[in-house]
Amino acid sequence: MDEDEELEEEIRRLELDIKTLEEEDDSTYVGDSDNSFLGNARELKECTEDISHQLKESNFDFVLTLVTLIGVIKSRGIASEAQNIFHGQGILTNDGKRTKSLGGVFFHLAKQLIGVKQFSRLQTLDTKRRKNLGYPRRGKMNKCK
Repeated sequence: MDEDEELEEEIRRLELDIKTLEEEDDSTYVGDSDNSFLGNARELKECTEDISHQLKESNFDFVLTLVTLIGVIKSRGIASEAQNIFHGQGILTNDGKRTKSLGGVFFHLAKQLIGVKQFSRLQTLDTKRRKNLGYPRRGKMNKCK
């Protein structure tokens, strides 16, 4: 199995884990392919809610995808690091004209952790999911308050 096939398989497994989180009770165990503990359903949902609120990030599903992939502990660490960077020197956008939002810094750090290729695939899947569910385009949603 080559790298692309492995990534596709991991994304399919991740989508199943997210469906499980939506359907199962709070004690549902979620582990990665190495069987290391990522959190149970309740912990993953609570972590995602906390991070989404802290970052004022409206894309809850994508944050849930990242928390499920990375795990509760690492996700909380990245959120904390994102706040430190955002309130410090910040990170410039690709065009270098402004600093990234708090959520943008979080996603930047997550991308560094999981790799650009996998992050891009997850973004593509998230965009397709949002389009299929009829969500408005980016920037048109109400931000978390």
